[in-house]
Amino acid sequence: MASRNYGLKEIYSWKCDRLELPEEWANHLGRMPHNFRMLIAGESGHGKTEYIIKLAKMLATYLGKVHYNSTEQGKSADFQDAVIRNNMDELDAGKFMLADANQRTFAGWFNKVQKPNSGRVLLLDSMDYMHLSFIQYQQIHERFKRQKAIIINSWGDPMAGDAKRIRYTSDYKVKVKDYKAYIRSRHGGNEPFVIRDKKTKGSKERVRK
Repeated sequence: MASRNYGLKEIYSWKCDRLELPEEWANHLGRMPHNFRMLIAGESGHGKTEYIIKLAKMLATYLGKVHYNSTEQGKSADFQDAVIRNNMDELDAGKFMLADANQRTFAGWFNKVQKPNSGRVLLLDSMDYMHLSFIQYQQIHERFKRQKAIIINSWGDPMAGDAKRIRYTSDYKVKVKDYKAYIRSRHGGNEPFVIRDKKTKGSKERVRK
């Protein structure tokens, strides 16, 4: 197929789908496109998992099914507590799935998410545990350039190595510190997101049913 360029008239006519978000998230994320890319970074104990679960719940509500690959925690008490604490059972059935242990490698994950009904949002927690390379990230980015949103979590230095390369190609760069998510967005917003108020940080969690 012969290649062709786009004129200004065509560019102006493009229909780019954007999410209608609740105010708190719109102030943070701006006019979020359906096929965004995001890198989340932060040290352990600052609220990354809590932020990611809240973000996953919002996206499952307003965008579509979230495929959450928790390579570090997986099927664990900590992950279960985070899910219960954020009332994830309020989501419609089938809107959220946790990847199985076979997806801890890139090959297993990439094979799974290419199958039908694999999710509208791909969330990897974390690239460090999987040893995700930038070349592998390019592979999954190109495969789902228009079909899926991709979120990558990193507990390493976001300005070093493969994380730095992924960061530079991302629409959203999020830094989590002291239970606040600070963001640099190409789509507006850019207000910090309060993950958990200091007054309630040590509050009693929701009792499991």
